[in-house]
Amino acid sequence: MKFSFLKLSLFATSGLAVALEHGSEYANSMGEIAMLYPSDREWSEEAETTAPCGSYSDIQNRTDFPLDNGFVALVAKSQKAWSVSLKISYKKDPTENSDFDEWANGNVTNEISIGHTCFYMPDQPSSVNSGDVATIQLEYMALEDNNDNETHYACADIKFVEDSVFKVTEEALSCFNATDNDYYSYSDYGDSTVQADETSTTASSSTSKLSTAPSSSSSSAGAVVNGLSDNSSSLLVSFIAGIFALAGIF
Repeated sequence: MKFSFLKLSLFATSGLAVALEHGSEYANSMGEIAMLYPSDREWSEEAETTAPCGSYSDIQNRTDFPLDNGFVALVAKSQKAWSVSLKISYKKDPTENSDFDEWANGNVTNEISIGHTCFYMPDQPSSVNSGDVATIQLEYMALEDNNDNETHYACADIKFVEDSVFKVTEEALSCFNATDNDYYSYSDYGDSTVQADETSTTASSSTSKLSTAPSSSSSSAGAVVNGLSDNSSSLLVSFIAGIFALAGIF
C-alpha cells in the first residue's frame, strides 16, 4: 500500500492535533508512559500502580484493532520508566493480572525514549474473529517520588476488525517513531524497515520478538521512508519534527 505525499501531508496535519494533545499540558494527565494507539483508559495518579489497569475508569469505548498487523503506539514523557511489556486479555471485563497473557516474549523494551514509539504485535490466533473484544495491558516499572521502584499499569479496550477494514481508517497511519534522539520514521503499514543515522527499528507482525531503535547521541537525523522520494520524506520528517517541537513534548 503506497501513500502519496498528499495523503502523508494530511496525516501529518491531522497528527498535529494528536501531538498537541500529547504535549506539555497532556503530560500532566498521564503516567510516565501512555498508549497513544489504541487509546487507554483515563489515567489517575492515585490508581496508576493498582493492577490490572492503573485507572478508576471502567470500560467506556473500544478502539478498532486489526486482527493482523496490529500495533501499539506508546508515548513517554520521561526516561524514568523501564521494563515495558504488553499483555492481552480476551475477557470482556478483565479484573485481575491473571486475566492477561504475555503478548510478546519477554519485555517489549528494557528502555524507552521520550516521545512516540510504535511496536508491531503478533497476529491474533485463529480463534479470534472480527467483532470479538479484548483489553491490552501496558505494564512498566518507574521510580516513585519516595524513590521506590513500582509497577505501573494502563489498559486499552479494543474491538477486532478485519485488516482490510482497518487499513482505510485514520488510525492505520498512527504508527510512527519520533523521539528525543532525533529519530523519525514512518511505517508503510507494516512491512517497512526504516533507518536513521546508525540506528534502526524493525517492525514485524510475524514474530513476537519485538525491537525498536537503540539510543543515538547524534544531533542530526537522516530518514529513509518506504515509498517516498528523498525530498518528500525530508519534508515529512521536518513537519513531524515541527509538530512535536510546537507541542513541547521534548
